[in-house]
Amino acid sequence: MPGTGGPTSRTAAVADRSHNEEIDEVAAALERYGPLGRQALEQAVRRRAWGPGRFRTALKDAVEESRAQRLSSGAYAPPARAGH
Repeated sequence: MPGTGGPTSRTAAVADRSHNEEIDEVAAALERYGPLGRQALEQAVRRRAWGPGRFRTALKDAVEESRAQRLSSGAYAPPARAGH
């Protein structure tokens, strides 16, 4: 089908890869440091370099994908492991 591999699809693929890497960074920071408040997590992943709204979206998606969990205190933690 003509046009399906154009610049728009390449841009979307790069954006998806970047978003997945940001989710990975959130999950890795929680694994490395344990439970963190939102501000401490932002600092751990240097979110200021990501651009507006990107941290919020990555954190939300990390929780939705069970790569992070929100604690009742409002902090975030790595996902609970079976048997723990």
